[in-house]
Formats: sequence, structure tokens, C-alpha cells
Amino acid sequence: MLLIAIASFEEETNMKNRKWVLAVVLGVLASGAPVAVGADVNAGPGNATTNLTNVSGGFELADGSDSIAANSTAQFDLTAETLALYAVPNLHFQSGSIEKLISGAVTLNFDPEKVTPDDQNFDGNNFQQLVVEDYRGTNAGWQVTAKLGDFSGKKTITADQITLDGPVGGSNINNVSFTNANFAGTNATVLDAPQDAGSGLTNVEVVKGQLVLPEDNAALAGTYQATVNWALLAAPSAS
Repeated sequence: MLLIAIASFEEETNMKNRKWVLAVVLGVLASGAPVAVGADVNAGPGNATTNLTNVSGGFELADGSDSIAANSTAQFDLTAETLALYAVPNLHFQSGSIEKLISGAVTLNFDPEKVTPDDQNFDGNNFQQLVVEDYRGTNAGWQVTAKLGDFSGKKTITADQITLDGPVGGSNINNVSFTNANFAGTNATVLDAPQDAGSGLTNVEVVKGQLVLPEDNAALAGTYQATVNWALLAAPSAS
């Protein structure tokens, strides 16, 4: 019974001592007095209660300590901008022969010449440039599709095939591809930036291409023009 009483007395005394120490520490913080920092005290980073903002005298170097640590925060913002289709090319192809077209399909090679002015389409450039700017800051990827319509002139001609080729340049062009896809009469992805590519400026200079016309035994001579619809999609292709 005597041992139990002594143990109970010591536990009560220790509890009172811990409460007294806690009260002293809280009192020091409330008074704004400096806090002495020893090697066994985690002075930095602080917490919501114990930090340099709330301790007006600062963290003091205690005897036997080599250093005092304190952490602060550095911050800046990056502002998101837009995804834009900046330039699309006019496409000029070499002249074809009525004689050959009457006899069979004809392939016309790309020719980097200016097109005849068109009174309907005004967006294309005569520098063979396809340009996309992506400053969204998402690295989400994107794609450009194209669709060639029917050629009109002395008659209507529907092409069998049109493909383009050329080098890709820009800021982040790893895995960005100029696909050489056939976009005659259908929407096809011609420039594809997968996820984590295509940020910043991406430009393609069209240097090669082919236009395939079907055999036409009633072909009529003249100048023929068609509309190319270009579209920029804010996501990479499914592949």
C-alpha cells in the first residue's frame, strides 16, 4: 500500500511539472520574447505557433549550438495564354495535261508558286507556312486537320488524293509529326502534337506534295481552285 501511494504521488508531481513547463513556454511566446534555440530544438521550419513572425526577438543561438534554421516561401505565377492557328498555306500544284488526264489518272507535284487571287478565301499565305502557337501552359497536345473540297472551274473536279510533306520546326517539336495524310474530301489530321509536345511555336514549311486527279475523258482546259478547310483542335489525336 505504501509503494502504491508513493507512485501515485510521483505521477501527480510529474503532471504538475509538465503543466508548469507548458505554461512558461506559452507565456514566453505570448510576451514576444526571443526563443533560445539549441541543437535539440527544431527551430526551422517553424509551425503556426512557433515561428519568427510570432517571436519578435527572433530565434537565438543557444550555447553549444552551431546554427539556427528558418524556412520561408518564394512564389511566382505563370500566366496561361492561348492556343492559336497562326498561319495556313495556299497550295499551288504544277500544270496538268489534258491529253494525259483523258487517258488516265494524273499526279501533279506541289509547286511553291503563288496561287491566283481568290475572291472567296483570304486566310492562306503564299509562303507555304502552317503555324500553330500553344501558350496555354498545359502541355495537353493538339492537332490540325485539313479537308480539300471539290475543284471548280470550267467544270467540277473531285481529287482522288492530296498529300503534303515538309520539315517541322519550333520550340517543343519532339514527337510532333506532319503526317502526310490524304485529306481529299475528308477531314484528316495533318499535323499532330501529342501530349507533352507542341508547346510554344510550331511551324511547318510545305516543300513537297502530290495532287492526284481521276481520269476524265471530258476534261476541259482552264484554271481550277478548291477550298481547303483547316481546323485546330485543342487535343491530340486518338493515337
